[in-house]
Amino acid sequence: RSLADYESEYGSRAVDNDATYDWLDGFFGEGGRKAFIGNYDTAYADGLALFGPDLGPGQLVIADVAASDAVYTAMLVHAKANNRVCVFDVGNADSLSTMNALGDGLTADVDNDYGFIAGQWLMIPPPRGVTGGSARQIPASAAVCGLIARADALGNPNRAAAGRDFPLQYATGFVTTFTDAEIDTALGHGVNLFAEKYGVLQLEGFQTAIDQSQDTPFWQANCSRARMWLAAK
Repeated sequence: RSLADYESEYGSRAVDNDATYDWLDGFFGEGGRKAFIGNYDTAYADGLALFGPDLGPGQLVIADVAASDAVYTAMLVHAKANNRVCVFDVGNADSLSTMNALGDGLTADVDNDYGFIAGQWLMIPPPRGVTGGSARQIPASAAVCGLIARADALGNPNRAAAGRDFPLQYATGFVTTFTDAEIDTALGHGVNLFAEKYGVLQLEGFQTAIDQSQDTPFWQANCSRARMWLAAK
């Protein structure tokens, strides 16, 4: 429930845990309230196996593995079996074409209504208490999961945790900045990017890789999350 909780189990920020530490710092900084962490040695499938259905609904993230169709597919299988929703990351400083290709690959997954892609990576302040520390770079999922927690606290799981209603409050900028046209193009591939609008840093989309259609509401990630909530109830 806090960085202090994490440190009591895993120790202070160090080379062997800096990625997880920084992810959690971004998550709590953007409004996150509770995170479950699973350790594994080599295969992320071993980590997924730790998160049984008894932990309840929530967002699923693999924060320290390179983005790929295989990773996305494994996460979707887990999410569908355990009533969760995936927040997929892209690679740090990925180009627009690389991210769009990841979105196109996700489109082919039969269970792609159980997750959505968040990108680009974000900048957050130096670690607290470190003199002369430098800004850190974290995957977008950390901030997105924090935004979701803020949206859920308002009592409506079917509300998109994006746009001006949910501005970033801890992140200071983006590793890569994209134009409005590029953001629209990415959204067409199922990739939800961040932008600065009138001085406000915000997530510009909340969509899965499903094409917009009247036949299903699940091109909207908030509808997928509402389904998760209903199933849990």
